[in-house]
Amino acid sequence: MRNPPGQTLPLRIAFVDHCPVRGGAQIALLRILSRIDRHIVDPVFFLPSQASIRQDLQRLGIRCVPIALPPIRKGFPGSLSALLAAAGQLRRSLRREGIDGVHANTVRAQMLSALGSPVPAFWWLHDDTFPRTLFRFLRRRSAWIAANSRFIADRYGLLRLPGTSVLPNGLEEDPAAGDRQSFRRAFGIPEDALVVAAAGRLVRMKGQDLFLEAAARVADRMPGIYFLVIGEASAEDEGPGPHSGGTAYRRHLECLSVGIAGKGRVIFCGHLHPMADAYAGMDLLVHYPSRPEAFGLVLIEAMRAGVPVIAAQEGGPLEIVEPESSGRLVPPRDPARLAEEIRSLLNDPARRAEFARKGPRVVRRKFRLEDQVRRLEEIYLRVFGSGRPGSAADRA
Repeated sequence: MRNPPGQTLPLRIAFVDHCPVRGGAQIALLRILSRIDRHIVDPVFFLPSQASIRQDLQRLGIRCVPIALPPIRKGFPGSLSALLAAAGQLRRSLRREGIDGVHANTVRAQMLSALGSPVPAFWWLHDDTFPRTLFRFLRRRSAWIAANSRFIADRYGLLRLPGTSVLPNGLEEDPAAGDRQSFRRAFGIPEDALVVAAAGRLVRMKGQDLFLEAAARVADRMPGIYFLVIGEASAEDEGPGPHSGGTAYRRHLECLSVGIAGKGRVIFCGHLHPMADAYAGMDLLVHYPSRPEAFGLVLIEAMRAGVPVIAAQEGGPLEIVEPESSGRLVPPRDPARLAEEIRSLLNDPARRAEFARKGPRVVRRKFRLEDQVRRLEEIYLRVFGSGRPGSAADRA
C-alpha cells in the first residue's frame, strides 16, 4: 500500500491485550502483525508480563511493554481503584511512547482505553463478554469498532452505526503441510483408524463435554473410533461459569471419557502448536460449543487444511460453514443429534472427500489474511492518521 500524499508514516500504534494465555483473539492479532506493512504501522504491544504470546511478539521484532490489567468479576473490574490506576499507567505509557492510536484487542483493554487513552482507540470485538450496559456507556470513547462476525456486530447493535465494521478473521492461503503419519505415531493411533477431534481451550463454553457425550453414542454403534480433545486447562481459567474451566472441568471431561473405554478411545492431546500435523491426522473436526461462538477460528483452519467439519448451527459458524458444501451444521446443545451427524459422515467417505475439496475454496474466497490486513490498515489510516501533521485532514 502506498503512503497517502503528505501523510506522516508510519503510525505508532499501541496494541493492548489483557489475556495471559493464547486464545483465538491473540492468534488472530499475531497473524495480522506478521503481515502488517511496517511502512504504515510501527507497533508496540502492551500486555501482562506473564502473557504467553510475548515470545511470538519478540520473534516478530515487536517491543513489549508490561501493563497491569485488573481482572473482571461478574461483568465489571473487581476494583474500581485498580482500574483507574491501570488507566493512569496506560495514559502515561502512551504519552511516553509517542503513540498515535490504540488497538484494544480484548474487553479489559477496551475498558482501559476508554478511561485512559489520550489518543484515538480502535476496538476489535472477538466475543460477547463486554457487559452490554457498560459497552453502551463507553463505546462513544472509541474512534472505531470492528466485530469479528456479523453475529457479534448484531449482538452489540453495531450494524447500523457509523464508525463500525465487520472484520472477520483471515488465514494465509498456503498452509504448512501436516504429517499425518507422524501425528498418529506420536499418539499411538493406527493408520487405518477413524479420528474425530474437538479443539479449543478447556473451558465450559467450548463444549468438550457435549462432544464427549456424543462420542459415547458414536462408540456404542461404531466401535474403534478415536476421539481427540485438543486443548489444555489453564490456571487462568479456574473457576465457575461458561468462560472458565480449569482442572475441575478437565476432571469432568476425563470422567466422561471413561464411559467410552472399550468401545472407542479418547486421547487428551493437550495444547498443540502448530496444528498442521493434527489437522492432517484427523478425519473430522467437531466444533460444538455450549453457547453461541463469536466466530470459530478452528473451523476455518480445519477447512483450509481440507478437514471436513461439523459445527453448531448458531453464532459465527453460520457465516463460515456453507451447509452440505464445505461442512455440516447441527442444532446446538443436542449431543444425540450431533452423534447422528458424526456417524453419518464417518460412514460416508465420499461426502467427507467433497467437504475436504470445497472447504479450502471457501476459506480462500471469504477469509484471506491479506484482505483482512489491508482492511485494517485502511481503518488505522482513517482513524489514527487524520490528526497527524501533514495529513489530508489537516490540509483541508
